Amino acid sequence: MELIKHATLDDYEEIKSIFNKHKEWFPHIRQDKLKSQIIEGGCIFDEGVVITYNLYKKNTAFGSVIAFKGDCILHQIVTAEQGNGCACKVFTKFVEYVDTNIFLTVRADNQIATGFYEKVGMNQVGHIAWKNGEIQGLVFGLAKNPLPL
Repeated sequence: MELIKHATLDDYEEIKSIFNKHKEWFPHIRQDKLKSQIIEGGCIFDEGVVITYNLYKKNTAFGSVIAFKGDCILHQIVTAEQGNGCACKVFTKFVEYVDTNIFLTVRADNQIATGFYEKVGMNQVGHIAWKNGEIQGLVFGLAKNPLPL
């Protein structure tokens, strides 16, 4: 298994600039939250690809899906340069690194992201909405562990 690189505070400015290049998809990114994710070890920064994530501390419902304690929620994945294959490579390393089910939400109109998630083997497992139903979203998942009965 190839090692994956977690971000450090030394990477913060570069990571922030990558998110700023994609404001149309990440208008909600708070810089203080990004820093705390780096400090808490919930931010991958490898080959120009940023992945922010958490492990659920309890069973959690989001949209039409329930994730169980210990499952992973991928908050964001963004790359400095699209189309160079690095996002697929780093995501594959991330899947190997995380030893649990992985979930993420994405805006339904983000066809680039939904195409990427399908390409890397994730499946649409539910729906979600934000802003009182104004923004429709999809929930993708990748099952690595059997679901509890």
